[in-house]
Amino acid sequence: MILNWFKSKPDYFLNVIPSFRYYLLYSVIDRANFIQKSARVAYRELITHLYERQTKEAKAAFSKSYPIYSRASLAIIEEDNWKNAKKLSRIFIWRTKLKTPRLVNGFARKILFKVASWLPKKDFLVLATERSTVLEGNLLSIYDYMFQHDREERIYVFLRKQRSWIEVLQLYYVLARAKTIVLDDYYNKIYGLKFSRRAHVIQSWHATGAFKKFGFSALESGDSNTEEFESRAHSPYSDVLVSSKAIIPQYAEAFAKTPEQIKPIGVPRTDKFFDQDYKNYIIEVYRKRYPVLRHKKAILYAPTFRGGPDERKNYSVVLDLKKMKQELGDEYVLILKFHPMIKNISMDIEEDDPFILRMGSGSDVNDLMFLSDILITDYSSVIFEYSIMNRPMFFFSYDVENYFDERGFYFNYEEMIPGLIYKTTDTLIDAIKAEQYDYEKLAQFREKFMDAIDGHSTERFIETYVDKGGRK
Repeated sequence: MILNWFKSKPDYFLNVIPSFRYYLLYSVIDRANFIQKSARVAYRELITHLYERQTKEAKAAFSKSYPIYSRASLAIIEEDNWKNAKKLSRIFIWRTKLKTPRLVNGFARKILFKVASWLPKKDFLVLATERSTVLEGNLLSIYDYMFQHDREERIYVFLRKQRSWIEVLQLYYVLARAKTIVLDDYYNKIYGLKFSRRAHVIQSWHATGAFKKFGFSALESGDSNTEEFESRAHSPYSDVLVSSKAIIPQYAEAFAKTPEQIKPIGVPRTDKFFDQDYKNYIIEVYRKRYPVLRHKKAILYAPTFRGGPDERKNYSVVLDLKKMKQELGDEYVLILKFHPMIKNISMDIEEDDPFILRMGSGSDVNDLMFLSDILITDYSSVIFEYSIMNRPMFFFSYDVENYFDERGFYFNYEEMIPGLIYKTTDTLIDAIKAEQYDYEKLAQFREKFMDAIDGHSTERFIETYVDKGGRK
């Protein structure tokens, strides 16, 4: 097929594109041992045709750049001799196998980790994540606490990055020797590993409360992982941190753990909601960047994604932002903060409109809460953190019937949320203008889902796992 296509093209076309020579006379030679005997005649005919139509300059350029491969190709073309090509192919195959990360990872996981696990544990504290290239959330809160209190324990931080083979070996050696390992999400480096009972592998999770089902709880949903995958991912955990005693059953189900392994000691990253100095600092930073926040109140709009993995990056704002500006623009600005998975956004207002402040990936949604007077969301777990603020929440859940078909919830959505559902922009605007909100329902919501959140979660974590060792 390729030969017939070549025959339909002029010589100039075949000469001006060096990729033809590179792939057929170099890359394929590297894989010569995979070419079946029945296909060798066709391959020889193809490269012979290509070579004969090359100019002297093109042949010289290829020979100068790849002299060994040039000789191997000519041997096939002129003599049907595959000896040199097979030799190059064997070298390529072994070089690929020896350099592949899979080989290094296999040795690190199956041998180095296992042997190092037998050695005495070290007072290492490991903070590991694949969610980000910077330290943030629960892991940052723990790191800051250790730094501010001059702790002597050695801290290892493993962020998302491409690692050299030496770094891979170091990672698994440290994981095997550490007494305390803290994660904040799925962490593929530990999938299927069996840790010593002397180690504490703690899942701090990146969301508080219990809202949309995840882990083992979500096996029946359309975009769920397999049960085998969830088992490999979550089996290494010894403990899971949660924000309330009331949600122990939900997290035990999600991670396939016993209720005793679910620890309602709080979520470290929520401590900053009780740090007035930090909040004042963040508010001042944003006011300097956006002076409009000094004289107008702010509405934070933080919707979550829709659809399966291929649809989540696209989001069309259904909320009538022009109408919002018309009715509320004199008193409010609208802060837009979309879920990190959402990349492409369409809306009915220009991005540089003074009514809206669109925040990018570099902004923390928790920090934006300090600036806002009102939250508008739908099915996002930000409602748990926002409840700490004791400020109104409005739920623009225009597609609530369809959304329930996509994802399961641990609790009845309408009954659990600390606010009312709105399906049109007009009714939402009227509710905001009325300034009527059920703070008693908000207090009940906060008591149920956030009863361990009091500004001392990180301190309790340190006392439980670093000072006392985590096991009683």
